[in-house]
Amino acid sequence: MQSVEGMIRAIRDESACQDERHRAFAEIVRRYQDLAFAYAYGIVGNVEEAEDIAQEAFFEAWRRLDALEEPAAFLGWFRRIVHTRCHRRTRRARLVTEPLSDAIHPPSREPDPYEQLEQRESAQEARRALFALPLGMRSVAALFYVSGYSYREIGAFLEIPEGSVAHRLHAARKQLKGRLGMLKNGLTETKPSRDDGFANEVEYVTTNQALLDALRTAGESGEHVLIIGEAGTGKLLAARVIHRHSKRSDAPFAAVNGITLTEDPNAVARVFEMRRGGVIAVDEIDRTDDTQRLALRDLAEIHDVRLIALINGALPECEETVSALRRVLSVRVIETPPLRGKEAELSILMETFLNGACKAYDKKIDGFTEGAVALLREYAFPRNVAELHEIILRAVQQAEENMPLQREQIAAQLGEVGVNRTERDGRSR
Repeated sequence: MQSVEGMIRAIRDESACQDERHRAFAEIVRRYQDLAFAYAYGIVGNVEEAEDIAQEAFFEAWRRLDALEEPAAFLGWFRRIVHTRCHRRTRRARLVTEPLSDAIHPPSREPDPYEQLEQRESAQEARRALFALPLGMRSVAALFYVSGYSYREIGAFLEIPEGSVAHRLHAARKQLKGRLGMLKNGLTETKPSRDDGFANEVEYVTTNQALLDALRTAGESGEHVLIIGEAGTGKLLAARVIHRHSKRSDAPFAAVNGITLTEDPNAVARVFEMRRGGVIAVDEIDRTDDTQRLALRDLAEIHDVRLIALINGALPECEETVSALRRVLSVRVIETPPLRGKEAELSILMETFLNGACKAYDKKIDGFTEGAVALLREYAFPRNVAELHEIILRAVQQAEENMPLQREQIAAQLGEVGVNRTERDGRSR
């Protein structure tokens, strides 16, 4: 396994191509995502907040990597970035964010209320157990139990000797006693590496430098924003990046679905009231009419809220909606690009997803054949990054060891992924 110093040098190597630099940073994200999350969670005590902070820290580290004087000091330097982000978040009380995915993709079955209650109580007990510890012990316990980081890695991250790590962990175990198993389970269930979503989002943004620059500029502008993009192009993530780069980055962020405005306008009004001075992302703004958009504008003015509207689709076909929205609200328009036609980004993500799939299935796959690469470059990817990841994951699962992925194996997955997606969509309607 390559050392973190080696990966930092690879990223900063001016003779290296962009693909190599992005692959090295993607490995850093995957290796230390749980570390950043656990440390942030030990300070802010909220899963969504901790994930946001960890992503923000990776974006900042990517931008500022040239400022790191000694590659061997990366972990301590990175912890200070995470700590600063945590401090900014805790300067004022913040409300729990509402995941947009819950509004867009409702569950296909009715949730078991007893199961939900049990999960909620388990998470609350794990949090109480962790926050019963002093901060020093809390950080070590969170870092150790979230993903089993070594004493050496924890010590380098916290910038303390390994002996101090061992001492604090021993003291934490004594204090936790019977609640240790609860803490382990609670942290394991929430860590970012439980799936590829966290790392994929960071990689998607950092491989789209032009998009990242546009989002940063939009964040600094203070204007209302309209984000247009196909499914799977990271519109909500783009909205969060805008929020992080704005003067309101310390203020609350929330996401609601435009359909809610038609079904329960009072609920939407309460969201605005509770997020005064913050940022609200409104998905499917095209499902609202002029009267409802005027209501959104008025609520934003009353409660000093910045709006980020989201639309599924491509810019040419959305021009009518854009014009209608601009009649009632001045917005800056940003388009999140689809994956097709983006050969540089596609190559980076292909290799990143292949490495992740090989680790997940404990397999050694020798890259892609030319035919497989050509097929993926020709494919339209209706679900963009999410679909590419699923295709490669399935192909690796069925592939032979020490062989490259073949064109035929990729072709089989294109049909399989599409069929499964259609079946899932049908069940959720």
